[in-house]
Amino acid sequence: MAARPPTSKRATPRWMSFALDRLGSKKPPAEAPPPSGIVERQRVPASDRPPSLAQLCAELQARLLAHEEDAVALVMGNLVLVHDALGHKGWAGVESLPRRVLAMALLEAEMMAGHEPSPLLNVVIERLRASRFAAEVRAERAADRRDWAVTDIPEVSEGTHEEYDRMERSWIGTVPADLMLPASGFARP
Repeated sequence: MAARPPTSKRATPRWMSFALDRLGSKKPPAEAPPPSGIVERQRVPASDRPPSLAQLCAELQARLLAHEEDAVALVMGNLVLVHDALGHKGWAGVESLPRRVLAMALLEAEMMAGHEPSPLLNVVIERLRASRFAAEVRAERAADRRDWAVTDIPEVSEGTHEEYDRMERSWIGTVPADLMLPASGFARP
């Protein structure tokens, strides 16, 4: 029985060698440069790559533990929350923190960087600035939505006929003179 190609989309090594033999194994000439994407990745030095989450968490942990016995450690509670969120959920977890926590953590990180600057701490500070800004924008949008929210429940109050007449007279006084009023029920003052 003839060998059939596998039905899955993944090719087995035997099937790939068969396909290459059938195609005549057209290889690029030796002087042709490799694809540019591969070259780019190889040329990027390790110092230019962004630090990993593990590196950032380790830096924050080392900084926070260095001040464990000082009174400074008591002040860094918001930065501890950022460290925990970063370790458990990544930057998405940090961005989900309340804006007050992000603002205070940014202040704490800037204080820490003022005493002992570090490239990793600078990365944390920049990401905290962006996260705080995003949290402020979200809060402003939520406040705008609350301002424009319409309640579904009508406001009802009890009053006498005299109060109604007095309110109607006060409202009629605000109507411009050139406005055409319907003939029924409204009287001009």
